[in-house]
Formats: sequence, C-alpha cells, structure tokens
Amino acid sequence: MVGDDALTNLPPTSGEETGLIPLRGEEIGRIPLHFFWVCETSAGMGKHGRCDALNAAIENTLQQLRQHAGLNSSADVLVRALTFSDGARWHIESPTPLERLHWSPLSGDGCVDFGKACEELSRVFETNLFHKRMYPPYVVLTSLRHPTDNWQIPLSRFLSQPWARKSSRMSFALSEDAPADLLQSFSADHSTSPLSSVPPLRLASPEELCEQMPRVIVEHVSRFFPGPAFAGVRRA
Repeated sequence: MVGDDALTNLPPTSGEETGLIPLRGEEIGRIPLHFFWVCETSAGMGKHGRCDALNAAIENTLQQLRQHAGLNSSADVLVRALTFSDGARWHIESPTPLERLHWSPLSGDGCVDFGKACEELSRVFETNLFHKRMYPPYVVLTSLRHPTDNWQIPLSRFLSQPWARKSSRMSFALSEDAPADLLQSFSADHSTSPLSSVPPLRLASPEELCEQMPRVIVEHVSRFFPGPAFAGVRRA
C-alpha cells in the first residue's frame, strides 16, 4: 500500500497548464497516477506475431488494471503511449483516464530510434504537465532490437529529470537479442520514490508476453492502490 509519503506536491496549476482531461464530478479528489507505455514498433516487431502479442498483452493489462482500479476510489490512472521506430511519435498523447481508454493496435515498421523516444519523454517530464498532488509516474518500456540511433545521452537526460527519478520503471525484452545494457540502464533504480523500479524481464515468445506481462505489471502497480481492490492479487 502506498500512503501519503508516496505523493508528490507541486505548486497549483490550471487545467490548461497540466494538460489533463477534466475529471467527472465523482472523480474529484482522486489522486492521479500517470502511466506511460514506451513501445518499440520497428520492422522486427511486425514479424512472427510480435505486434499482435504485444497488443494483446497491453489490452489484457489495461483490462485488469481497469477492473481493479474501478473498485478503488483513491487513484485516477491516466494513460499515455509513445512508440519509436523511424523517430518517436505519440500513440496516445493526452493523459487519458483508464476507464475511457480505447487501445488502437500497434504495427511494426522501420528502424529503432530509442534515443528519439527518450528525447520526447524528457520533453514531457521536464515540463510541469503533472497534477500538483499525484502518485509517482509509472513507465513501461518494451524493446526488441538494439537502437539504430544514439541513445545513451538522451536516456541519461531523461533519467536526470526530477519526475523520472520519482518514477517506477519496468522494461521488457521481447527477444534474446534485446539490448541488455539499455534495459538495465532504463530500469536501474535512480528513483526517489518509495516504490523502486524492477529489473528487466525477458519475454522472448509471444506466449510469454501475453501471459506474463499483464501479471507482472498488475502485481507491481497494485501497490499504488490501497484497500481491498487488490486483495486477490499476489504482491511481488
């Protein structure tokens, strides 16, 4: 369970400055939890059913989180998704409440510009786009191949951002050849959050991805939800 010590406070900001989608009346007072997917969508992801498996795993994860979060009145999960192949682009750019989210399938094509994805994350995390009182952000990375651009400096810049240091980060290797040094650097615990990031996980087969990724993410994110909503979920 995460108490008030896990919350981060910033000076008050307006709705326009935060970029948040307005909440319904019954949601006022819920604490935002920003959840980011960062997904490789290179040409390799378009082969051997990898994108289909990733889409299924993400939809399953979101469905489980939606079911559990719907029973809990303290957290408002806001989802964004960033993809990288030839450059980086937002698949879901606005922070979207979990219960209103429709996941559009990803497809694979192009190279692996992970450095561009880090630059885009830095742009978001270095600006005051978050709510004044919130749980630490949560960032999930999926990676198949070694980057085709320079990524070390952009990743270091991202991890140096105060919001990134507060975040919990998880990475998934989707092949035996996934870049271990990148995944270790991304998931290393630079966090000032009460909830540390977790080591990279290798899920090289579509079956492992569909089965294990939702379970692992839900187990970890469950710590953000106090109360009985996750009583039946085994904690990591």
